[in-house]
Amino acid sequence: MNNNDQYVYGIDALRFLAALFVAVFHLSYRNAEGVHFLPFGWIGVQLFFVISGVVIANSASRAVAADFLIGRFLRLYPAAWIAALINGAILLALPRSVYQEMGINVIPQLGAFLRSLVLFADYFLASSYWTLPIELAFYLLVAVSLLRGGAASLRNIARLLVAISLPYTIALFLHDAGFIDQPWLDFGYGLKNALLLRHGPYFALGMYIWLRKQKQPLGRSDRLAIMAALVLAGLEILARASETVGLYATGPDGRLTLPFLAIGGLASFLLLLCALYVAVLHKERLMPPLRLRGWLRGAGLITYPFYLLHEVVGGAMLHLLSPLRLAFPLALCIALAGVGVAALAISGWGEAVLRRYLKALISAIRLKLGAGRAARI
Repeated sequence: MNNNDQYVYGIDALRFLAALFVAVFHLSYRNAEGVHFLPFGWIGVQLFFVISGVVIANSASRAVAADFLIGRFLRLYPAAWIAALINGAILLALPRSVYQEMGINVIPQLGAFLRSLVLFADYFLASSYWTLPIELAFYLLVAVSLLRGGAASLRNIARLLVAISLPYTIALFLHDAGFIDQPWLDFGYGLKNALLLRHGPYFALGMYIWLRKQKQPLGRSDRLAIMAALVLAGLEILARASETVGLYATGPDGRLTLPFLAIGGLASFLLLLCALYVAVLHKERLMPPLRLRGWLRGAGLITYPFYLLHEVVGGAMLHLLSPLRLAFPLALCIALAGVGVAALAISGWGEAVLRRYLKALISAIRLKLGAGRAARI
């Protein structure tokens, strides 16, 4: 939310916290010494989707489709291009085995680099990119709705996302629970996720939080949709826990169990969801002190590049620190700080410069196209 009268600083804090959750998880869950640090840190991705529902509903409510898409392009791609260059350069310098030993999934290939520039593909330089095609699909759905029904259609998008997710998510849960055997139900991390069948309820929850903030009336169908979205989110989290339980390293106290991951993931998500609801609905009463607002805004701005860089840059930092034989918690903190510095450089300098150039270029193109249409008339 960008306008000063609508800005929610709590979203910045929660957005960065979600990125930190994911980063700690990716850098520690395959390490026996760190496997217990944040074993359900993957829940940060689900929170990202809910936050997107809030932010995109707010942005779309005040924009036409073309301006909305341009705004999303300028928000998503400049940082992604710079991050791809940084990630690609590091992966050229370090052998893939360095990351494999740490359990970090990277693909140092030209095709992965090109896909990390486009952001709509099946594989990328690092595994964390898998969420971006889902975000793009959500943006496109919102843009189409703006073309057809304007901002008034946002409520219908939330309802649609819940409705199309309902049969799929129930079937996925039944498959992971062993009641049916349909492996195709698990989309993995590929483009099939862009159908929004698995993650649609999270976006819908965010949109309903925004509708609630706008004091728009919620009818019986909306209340049913909210309850269904909460249930579907819970089933999806249980399915994710089931799919990841066998990937963790064995810690000093043995392997992590499915009940532990499922309960921890559900509890973490509900806690974060409640925090987001309170941050949005009561933003006026929770306004931070003036000196803290800049820090929160800065945390929000570095979140996206931090998320894109954390596996490659964080893994490289851990590798460089390994000869020092530091305790893993200390090495992890230093690695995360290094990712933060790189993300700050992107958000504070490179991204801003590239975005200004692209904005000027897009404005010139739109002006030229507008002049051409006027001349034909």
